[in-house]
Amino acid sequence: MNKLFAIFMSISLLLAGCGQANSQTAIKSTSTPIGATITPRRVFTATPTRLSLPTLLPSPSPTIGVSIEQHCPDFMGEVPMEDIARGTIFSYNSKTNTAILHDLQSGREYPLPQDREWGAGSGAISPDRKYYAYTESNQARTRTILWVVNAKAEVLAERIVNNDLFNLRWLDNEHLSLDTQDTDKRARIVVYNLQTGKFDTVAHELPELFTKSDLSYYWRVEYGPNMQKVFYLWDPQGSGYVRPIYFDLVSQKTLWESPVTNSEIGIIKWSPTGQYVALMVAGDVYILQADGQVVNILKSSQLGYITKFSYEWSPNGQYIAFWAPKNFGADTTATLMVYDMKSQRTIDYCVDGDYTMGPPAWSPDSTQVVVNASLGVGGLLLDLPTNRSFKLSDIPNVSYSGDWLFSTSEK
Repeated sequence: MNKLFAIFMSISLLLAGCGQANSQTAIKSTSTPIGATITPRRVFTATPTRLSLPTLLPSPSPTIGVSIEQHCPDFMGEVPMEDIARGTIFSYNSKTNTAILHDLQSGREYPLPQDREWGAGSGAISPDRKYYAYTESNQARTRTILWVVNAKAEVLAERIVNNDLFNLRWLDNEHLSLDTQDTDKRARIVVYNLQTGKFDTVAHELPELFTKSDLSYYWRVEYGPNMQKVFYLWDPQGSGYVRPIYFDLVSQKTLWESPVTNSEIGIIKWSPTGQYVALMVAGDVYILQADGQVVNILKSSQLGYITKFSYEWSPNGQYIAFWAPKNFGADTTATLMVYDMKSQRTIDYCVDGDYTMGPPAWSPDSTQVVVNASLGVGGLLLDLPTNRSFKLSDIPNVSYSGDWLFSTSEK
């Protein structure tokens, strides 16, 4: 999703952490409206549907770890991406300094609306891959514009808020979560409802929430899709070495606690279905069910030290693509691997890359992965059903990110 967006819109990363004292401490929460100025460019009239939650997995495996198989693809040479892929991709044209949505079938480019006097914020695609949301902020960071568009960059929602909002992400296909300046201290976020067009604030007093402002983590608090569970960072000794905690706000019980206290904490990655969540702690990626049970662990002892930004769910929630470093600490080379949640196997696809380039990018139908793309460099596309790989033709001044939608004709 995402090397490109760092060039133009810095995809923001989110939050979490806590400890055993949680089950003994009452949690206070508030939900109040927040003032906003509406700019009614277009009313959001579509009715997004909530994601269904199909059962993809067996019960958590009693044996933690993965079996690794090597499936080296047939290399098919260089082709334009339009010849082998479908959908609409977020792109950036450095020559015109414009963010665009590029329809692969028609070749048409749809410029994203933006205010040139405001700075780019964060952005994300809805779990069903139909909508793109992003923010811009004024220079003083006292006001924020929230945009929601479809694959033709048609504006479905445009809101101006008298607050600094950032770290945007989708809770489901109807609700957007945004951080505020108070998120670190009070677990306070703003939730935007696409159907009603309203903002609400949600806040909880979490025991021993890590709040040191002089130490930086990519997230400190992150709510689950139904807002009833939360990850947050617990700093039991005040040292900055934190422990992620997964907490149930309804039962006021800790569902899972990281066995490791460490300063290396990765991004919280909820599966698009909301059933599962992946989180890196000290190089191991823990895969949990929504109830906190450990499904599996992608262990660094087997796969190499998996880094903060190098793993991504497929849109159907069945796979996790990730970079497995070859010589962590010596260089940034890595091998592309895909973990199958259903079979609990890991496939090594013999594709080399640089894990600092960002996580692999999935096609909306979960059949293709693009890696190693950057400004002017098309990268490589792996087609999983046929086990073939293609070098994507380079496009001068243009960069593709991992933000890949269904085209409007595919909805």
